[in-house]
Amino acid sequence: LVSFVITTTARNMSEWSNRAEYVDACRTTLRNYPHFNATVYDGDSAVLDLILTAKKDLIGSITVTVICMAIVCLFFIGSKIGVLIIASTILSICFTLVGSLSWWGADMDPVTMVDVLIATGFSVDYTAHIAYKFYKLTGCREERIKQSFREMCGPMFQAGISTILCMLPLIFVPTYAILAFAKTVFLDVGLALLHGFFILPILLVTLCRDNRKEASNDKTMNTSGMINSDINNGNLLEK
Repeated sequence: LVSFVITTTARNMSEWSNRAEYVDACRTTLRNYPHFNATVYDGDSAVLDLILTAKKDLIGSITVTVICMAIVCLFFIGSKIGVLIIASTILSICFTLVGSLSWWGADMDPVTMVDVLIATGFSVDYTAHIAYKFYKLTGCREERIKQSFREMCGPMFQAGISTILCMLPLIFVPTYAILAFAKTVFLDVGLALLHGFFILPILLVTLCRDNRKEASNDKTMNTSGMINSDINNGNLLEK
């Protein structure tokens, strides 16, 4: 006897994640008997291997994506605290999104991993813009966040509603990849609006300082300009 093949079957393997765990368990068992030089073969091994590493790859991809976005935001905002708040908000959206997808019935597979990475880019539109507007305004924190809301709440709400309406027909397509993408977009828009309207403003008002220096400089420049204009007017009257 030189070699032989054993075919095994298992129950309750309708989910891809269960199949991946089963194959991984078989490989772990065979490692305990290296003298047999046995190999596990499955026609879907490529997909199953991706599922087994999806969790680790997803965490690493989200981390790298958030770091890159934080670096880009640093060039436009120029505040380390502001960039840290934005990065924390995006991380919160991403990990809450992954948990919500699991609760909704999605598996940790390559499709979900790609959808979450795409949704990470969506979440920036609802966080970075309002933070950018907040840091460009001058005055006390309360006035700056009010002005940011006046200018950004309308576009943010309209963007969220239009995105949901555009993705709504996809829930009627009986395809796992398309349905998973639609679920991801729905959850991402809802979580991003929640963070953009409530959590991010609270963090900005609580952790950031008043931008009174620039405001005082503006008042000083306006006052000096008024004095110069009065002096010029007086000189004209004397002439």
